[in-house]
Amino acid sequence: MDTTKAWRVGMTLAYAIFMWRSAVHTISKDIQKAAHALPNLLTPADGSFAIWGIVYTWMLVFLVKEWIRPSDSLPRIQVLYGFFLVSSIGSTLWMEMFVAGYTSWSFVPIFVSWLALFGAYLYVEDNIEPILITSILASSNAGHVFPSTSRVDFWCIRVPFTIYWAWVCAASTIALNILIENWGIHEMAIYIFWCGMWVLANSIILIGTGDVPFACVALWTLLGIASKNRADKWIYVSSDVVRYGEHYALEVMATVGAFVFGGLFCFLVVHEWWRGPSISLANSLPVPTTYGATSSSDAC
Repeated sequence: MDTTKAWRVGMTLAYAIFMWRSAVHTISKDIQKAAHALPNLLTPADGSFAIWGIVYTWMLVFLVKEWIRPSDSLPRIQVLYGFFLVSSIGSTLWMEMFVAGYTSWSFVPIFVSWLALFGAYLYVEDNIEPILITSILASSNAGHVFPSTSRVDFWCIRVPFTIYWAWVCAASTIALNILIENWGIHEMAIYIFWCGMWVLANSIILIGTGDVPFACVALWTLLGIASKNRADKWIYVSSDVVRYGEHYALEVMATVGAFVFGGLFCFLVVHEWWRGPSISLANSLPVPTTYGATSSSDAC
């Protein structure tokens, strides 16, 4: 068995175990029960976690694609396989530790999973050309040559890992806040910081890469946080003014964040449509003629 196939077998087994344990916990709803028992203002509404179904399905598409039609244009594909294998192990350990009551220690495996998926995202972002519908306003690799321009690679490799990492970004942030709460630290400033940082970080990624799948997950998360806090605040409307105020503040922060981020996304889409196809600098420079004169490359 060659090395690439061995990595493929390893990541398939790791993902199969992850899917199996996820199905068990979904049916028993023990993760949901454990999450409800922990105070965390960043936890989105229960319906938001339906995105896991999209993540599972799209990662399965990636696996099937790699077994049926392995990528031959991507360099060192084993690196991506390794990142996926580690992330599957980390996510599985996180689930098991979380439902077993080791909520503080469960941050370690989810953070490892986040790091692995971050590496995977950097790999696909660097090697697979995206489909852009927004303007790229700030990027240092405008002339970057992607090893793969295949739309199959985009939909079956780049999109799955983008969505997966984007959602684990949210999950690991929640896990970190659970850890902080378990240490007895409950400060609204921390939650406000994370809401602001979430909007800022995702805005930078959108402006720099134009990754629409990432933007969709970011918006989904913000709306989920706003929805959860909007519902929870009414529980304390007459019994606990402080808790009511906290939920109201997070509802406003997440709603405003979603509005600002959604507005930025719409602006970039309109800007790309209005600007039209970009013309590279090389194609716009004057070109010397036979007799030393110059002519524009776009001349007739």
